[in-house]
Amino acid sequence: MLVLGSPGSGKTFSFIDRVIEALFAQGVSVLLYDKKGDQMKLHTSLASRYGYTVDVFSPGGVGLETGENPDTPGADYTCVINVLDFMKDPRDATTAGELGKILIDSQGKGDGKKDFFSQTGGIFATGLMQLAKSSKYPDLPMVYAITQLPNLVERLDWAVRRDDERKLDPWIAATISNFLSSKESEKTAASIKTTAEITFTGFIQNDLLPCMLGKSTIPLYLKPKQLLVMKLDDRRRSVIAPLITMCMHLTIVENLSKKRTNPFCYCLDEVTSLGVFAKLSEFINEYRSNGGIPILGAQSLNQFFELYGKERGKALISGLFTHVLFGPNDSVTAEEYSKKMGNKTVVTTSVSRSRSQNGASTSVNQQTHQIPLISVDTIERFPQGKAIILNPGYGDKNDVKRPVMGKIGIPKEDIDRAIEAETVIWKEKIRPILANRKAQLVKSRQQNYIDLSKLDETQKQDWTTEQLNLRLVAAEELLPMPPDSDK
Repeated sequence: MLVLGSPGSGKTFSFIDRVIEALFAQGVSVLLYDKKGDQMKLHTSLASRYGYTVDVFSPGGVGLETGENPDTPGADYTCVINVLDFMKDPRDATTAGELGKILIDSQGKGDGKKDFFSQTGGIFATGLMQLAKSSKYPDLPMVYAITQLPNLVERLDWAVRRDDERKLDPWIAATISNFLSSKESEKTAASIKTTAEITFTGFIQNDLLPCMLGKSTIPLYLKPKQLLVMKLDDRRRSVIAPLITMCMHLTIVENLSKKRTNPFCYCLDEVTSLGVFAKLSEFINEYRSNGGIPILGAQSLNQFFELYGKERGKALISGLFTHVLFGPNDSVTAEEYSKKMGNKTVVTTSVSRSRSQNGASTSVNQQTHQIPLISVDTIERFPQGKAIILNPGYGDKNDVKRPVMGKIGIPKEDIDRAIEAETVIWKEKIRPILANRKAQLVKSRQQNYIDLSKLDETQKQDWTTEQLNLRLVAAEELLPMPPDSDK
């Protein structure tokens, strides 16, 4: 399903929110992307009424939806998603490669030289994630810790060459072989390392690390009556969006790579705010038969065309069978849908009268014209809540997707219920439960995972700093410098 409409057109409240609640009523598993936080408050509250288990992944963005201070004790409610949990084992280069490609793609394209280092840096990032998966801290902060080791080429080369129980797994060595082959060229090796390092450095922020440390705290496979919300911190979109895209990519694959007994909906309103979601078109077209229900929301077609290019944008859009168009405030979008709905035949009649010596005469002429069924200017003048719906279910066996146009009315009780959900229920019930769950998690992990024996007093700061320092120490142990005799 594709829902288009400019801000204030009613796209989200009048349609997308109604569809999601209808899915809740049927017990459908839902993955929801939320750019601003309003949908998170509404749908976690509504889902709880239908008996759902709800989780929120909000890296660095807790409290922003209400202007609250995220540093307030007990305020953090985000769950933990460790993307390396999606890897089966350290030899799973396929999943690691997907992760690396998503992160590298998020940096955009450059000239040929930059693209070369992006490609090789992506392969190297794959090897780093395999290496981190083999360590005692299999998570992204551990990947970052490895990139911070000085003389990394020499360390990896020694790990491959050594002949003892600490010799590098040959399947990991195969992935990083391209990087090791450049060890004679310090400039090339440094450029590849820098590309991979930049990829992971953006995530190393004090308020982001807690949602990536340790094991994932939510099930990777969503069962019936489970809602997972992924919320963007728009202040740091360039950093957070690739992380959320990566988590959404892996969650969709985890849930739809095999045929499901119950449907799985992934709803991405304002989807273009994530940047390029490289595999989205494939997911839409290939996973429908496995139980996938895609819902995409955007302001106009131009957003897709500018982000993906015209051909790729059209391919993505064509995989969505149901289209709902609110006022787009964009002439290209209005014109595209006006053409899509075709023309109608209009007959005009003209009457002319004349006088001659023989008396008066009257002639009647009829002309046939083809005009748009719904004109561009009509679409551009849609008031809030008015939309055109194109759905295969509207029509008959000879003519499907007949456009239905009208204003979508929302009962007052639904509006009142939504207001209550976004304010009272979220603030007094849902958020405290999520925050308490997170507080208990942090407490248990502080008891079970902190080992301060290798840290001096200046390093014993907060828990997040301690965890990062532990990974820096572990990286040194994992990849020691070669003995003097082998240098």
